Amino acid sequence: MRHPWVAAGLLLAALPAWAGAPGLDEAVMQNIEAVNESLSSNLGLKAADAAAADARDLDQLFAEVEAYFVARADAPDAVDYTRRSRQAAAGILRAIEASKFDAANELAVDISRTCKTCHRKYKAD
Repeated sequence: MRHPWVAAGLLLAALPAWAGAPGLDEAVMQNIEAVNESLSSNLGLKAADAAAADARDLDQLFAEVEAYFVARADAPDAVDYTRRSRQAAAGILRAIEASKFDAANELAVDISRTCKTCHRKYKAD
């Protein structure tokens, strides 16, 4: 039987590093990616309840990222990116409530673009 610490060490070694970001849980970023993909799918299917749940989940995940970058105090752009993403998530909820799935999808695409912009600036290679 393998020792559980070996598996844990391999898992930690496999996680990508964030520039100067000890304390930022990589699982949060992975969850954002997964939920954003789910959101896109649910918006395409016009599955309002599932898409709304995804938008709420994104808001909570981005709140964690925002808190991290606020505490870090040297990444004002990242704080702005997370706040814009949270505003977009709120806009997605409003669009879904109004059955404006095209508008909700445009906001979801904006979130993806914002993520890419932040990653280019703050994610280590």
